[in-house]
Amino acid sequence: MRQAVLENLGWTILRIWSTDWFKNPKAVVERIHDALTNHLEADRGRRVVEDANRITPFDEELPTDDIEPVEQSNATETVTAPVKLEQVPDPIMDLLEPREEPLVAGVNRPEHVPIEAVATEEVGDLTPDPEQFYDVAYIPRLERLIEDIVKNEGPLPVTLLSRRVAQKHGWQRTGRRIVEQVRAALARIDVHNADGIDFAWSKGSHSNRVPFQTDLNRSIRDISRAEIAWLYDANAETLEQSDDPVRDLSRLAGLLRLTADSRSYLEACLEWRKETTSMPVADAPQENRDCDP
Repeated sequence: MRQAVLENLGWTILRIWSTDWFKNPKAVVERIHDALTNHLEADRGRRVVEDANRITPFDEELPTDDIEPVEQSNATETVTAPVKLEQVPDPIMDLLEPREEPLVAGVNRPEHVPIEAVATEEVGDLTPDPEQFYDVAYIPRLERLIEDIVKNEGPLPVTLLSRRVAQKHGWQRTGRRIVEQVRAALARIDVHNADGIDFAWSKGSHSNRVPFQTDLNRSIRDISRAEIAWLYDANAETLEQSDDPVRDLSRLAGLLRLTADSRSYLEACLEWRKETTSMPVADAPQENRDCDP
């Protein structure tokens, strides 16, 4: 099942049998080397075709070493690898899908309640334009695009925000120039640092508690501590009676397996939760937020 999960995420598995290795390791190494070489050549050929068909000219200028590593989680939980935006699993999206039954006994998972649409002022043209992306005159439109992304997905790390912007412009990579341009267009949002990570918030929405969002494409470290704290508060009675509250919290967050890195992050979020008082929960204007029953 583990192999099938990885292959569904785009990985290619080259299996080495232990008996073959013990009998003739040299032959096994040669076979794997040939397979990797063939796979690499095929992948390079595919990339050449993709580059030739790519609409935007900007990707050719983007350094490949600026690709953000994406923590992929599924049945095997985490696999870190550079991933094209259209392939970003983030398996988290699948893992955080609302479930009919709670993963932890005695927990009433918050029901999804749609938020009524509220009439807002005209925000202007939000159509992404790759050809104008680096023009100074494009900054106002980029600011509105960013504002819209943060409104629907915030809070989210600025690095993830940059990937979302790149994706909307049809790019598969998130290079340094894109990140710099995004950082130059943050006038319509707020940025708050959380343990060294800059998180983007809608103007005036920063809070110590934010309703947990269940259907976004993101890794565990892309989830703000304010959401983790809210999820714990919503299930505090059950979690405080648990032998391993971090493990059960991870299940509520949608993780099927708790790695050392995920545990470390969740423990840090819970320590921060203890240090903060519960503030009024920020409004949830988008439909993908769970609401406090």
